Amino acid sequence: MDFDHYTDPGVGVAVNLANSLGWPSGTEHLRTPADVCDLLDAQGIEGYGSVEEPDLVALRKLRPELRAIFEAPDEKTAAARINALLARSGAAPQMTDHDGKWHLHYAAEDAPFVDRITALSAMALATVVVNWGWERLGVCNAEDCADVFVDTSRNKSRRYCAPSCSTRTNVAAFRARHKERA
Repeated sequence: MDFDHYTDPGVGVAVNLANSLGWPSGTEHLRTPADVCDLLDAQGIEGYGSVEEPDLVALRKLRPELRAIFEAPDEKTAAARINALLARSGAAPQMTDHDGKWHLHYAAEDAPFVDRITALSAMALATVVVNWGWERLGVCNAEDCADVFVDTSRNKSRRYCAPSCSTRTNVAAFRARHKERA
């Protein structure tokens, strides 16, 4: 499943930001402003300007709020959490053609950095929930992982954040079955 050219990057930022504190190790993946730039660049986010230490601190504070959306017990809770982020970010969709084609920006270009990232991430998650359903937001089923993901499968069947978690879990189950038989 492909989202539109503006939702894809926002979903990627939301997922990668939520997962930027390693689990269960607690490894911090956002150590420097350069790490934030790398995260944004990897999603094709441009024009965010310079990232400073206060921006890094603010994004670390945003991280558990994004994770809480994926961990919500029901659709209404997820929607309420998304709406709270949208309200706090001051999201105000506006059309822009700065790159030669029209698209939406969810915050003013002069808005504080964290508000722009919050609005982008929250709008992307809102778009997923509205267009494809709350069930598309998931937390990895592997015992040793709690990374979040957006399910892009056709039949909403994804249960793991990455093929490596799926493979590891399936191999462990296979070995356990064969051990029982022996």
